[in-house]
Amino acid sequence: MLIREQAVRELLGRHCALADSPESWAKETFLTQRLCIPPHWIHEAKAVRARMEGDKHKEALFLFKAGHWNQCHKLVVRHLASDAIINENYKYLKGFLEDLAPPERSALIQDWELAGLVYLDYIRVNEMLDRIQQVWELPSHAWGAHRVCMAALTAEGNSVLLFDRCSKQSMGHL
Repeated sequence: MLIREQAVRELLGRHCALADSPESWAKETFLTQRLCIPPHWIHEAKAVRARMEGDKHKEALFLFKAGHWNQCHKLVVRHLASDAIINENYKYLKGFLEDLAPPERSALIQDWELAGLVYLDYIRVNEMLDRIQQVWELPSHAWGAHRVCMAALTAEGNSVLLFDRCSKQSMGHL
């Protein structure tokens, strides 16, 4: 790393702010357009600041914006995903994971298929099950057995055959 680059990065790290405001946007615009500082340097500095402040969400966001998809994925999976799933905050988690999912990104992410993609598939299955419940107009108490069965089946990849079996089982035909 060049001495000038190192000095600029250190200054960014010391003076970057995480709060979004018109003033911070103006400063970032000045830095990127007038001083030609690469935006990813600013995002890297913000990710470090967020880590120092213990803000995992913002750290993941700025790691993503800086193009550090592997680090972002690791942070999301280790620190954000379980809370999002437990609290059924699927939209929040899905936002991160869908941004990481394109092949040009996910191919560079270590263990994507074993972690991030699994969470993303889980969310998509739940969304599908919600749509099915709405179409069938089943009350929540009647849907519980279907939902568990469908989630297990979809994970197995045999959804059509097993879906029929679950339907018959829940109706008392098996």
